[in-house]
Amino acid sequence: MASSAKDIPLRELKDTIPQLKTMVSEQTGLIKSLRLMIDQKSSHEKALQEQVDYLTKKLFGTSSERRADDIRGSRISSMKRKWDRIRLCFKKRLCSGNMPVKRRQPMRNSSKV
Repeated sequence: MASSAKDIPLRELKDTIPQLKTMVSEQTGLIKSLRLMIDQKSSHEKALQEQVDYLTKKLFGTSSERRADDIRGSRISSMKRKWDRIRLCFKKRLCSGNMPVKRRQPMRNSSKV
């Protein structure tokens, strides 16, 4: 009877071995699918980052600062653009009320004093 009491836990352990094997195989399959998903996401992220880098270079690169007038070498047109920008900035400041406008004081007549 002593041997049969020892055999009961052993039989239970033997029954759990197939359950553990199936659980391990399921977990292995899940890990493989998650690794595949991670690889897909990282490749998608890499493609998006390359696109952001390209668009950033296009937007803020040195080629974006060039204009047709600069390429032609027209110094007069570049100065005209510069003055146009200054004039526009000055108008914006006057219209927005950020810059106070001083009015001239009328001149006093020195002969009356």
